[in-house]
Amino acid sequence: MTKRLHESRKHDLVALAEEVVNHHSPTAGATDLLRIAEENDISIHFDQYGEEFDGVLEFANARFHIHVNLTRSGKHDSERARFTISHELGHFFIDEHRQALMGGEAPHGSNCGLFDSADSTEELEADLFAANLLMPPSRFLAALRVRETPLTAIKRLATTFRSSITATAIHYASIGANRCAIIRWNPDGSYGWPRIGKGYFADGFRRPLYAEGVEPLKDSATGIVVAGIESEADAVSTTATMFSNVASGQSRDHLLREEALALGKYGFMTFLSDLEM
Repeated sequence: MTKRLHESRKHDLVALAEEVVNHHSPTAGATDLLRIAEENDISIHFDQYGEEFDGVLEFANARFHIHVNLTRSGKHDSERARFTISHELGHFFIDEHRQALMGGEAPHGSNCGLFDSADSTEELEADLFAANLLMPPSRFLAALRVRETPLTAIKRLATTFRSSITATAIHYASIGANRCAIIRWNPDGSYGWPRIGKGYFADGFRRPLYAEGVEPLKDSATGIVVAGIESEADAVSTTATMFSNVASGQSRDHLLREEALALGKYGFMTFLSDLEM
């Protein structure tokens, strides 16, 4: 069964992440994760651990240790490594998680799947904390620019906060833009998952037709990128060709900007927004 966090719990975790950043990394820009760890007497170890996990938080010899798996994250300062460190810091700063480890719970490897850990409330909480530690909402919202397309904004914000395109896109759809939708595709070109902005959700644009097995049109931005013709593309589409429960020509059928981006071994993403933006 898919796990969901209560809104009050989400609010508390976001507030906690922002409090940690403001206290330990007050300078604007990318969060200083190494400083946060150092000021809380947490050691960070980078090593090759195979494919079993991204990171582990361990309590040993009266001290906390974060182990980052370079086999999966690549360089020690990569966006994936930064998310892994942030995720493990979440396990440290979230009281229940920290106290469980201090009480003798065995450390477990975390697969920092960016909200894909639906079978574990603890992992979901650590993912949410990590996203807001890397991209504190107050700083993220202040960095938004008017009339920037979703893809342009997400690429710029990812550079600013040294976060991955995927993590930044999820954050953008969650708190940055009301009227947008993000669709993730697996590396083999199969449909992955959507993130729907609150404005689109309220308008009933909640389920992409791709989720029902509809293939991307060959000349659409998504079709061009998934086919490997281009690594980035944009096109004009409509809500009727992108979402279920929208009939062509009805009042809710309007033009959309469709942008798409190849993410290498991590698959592809589609970014939808109102054309008049």
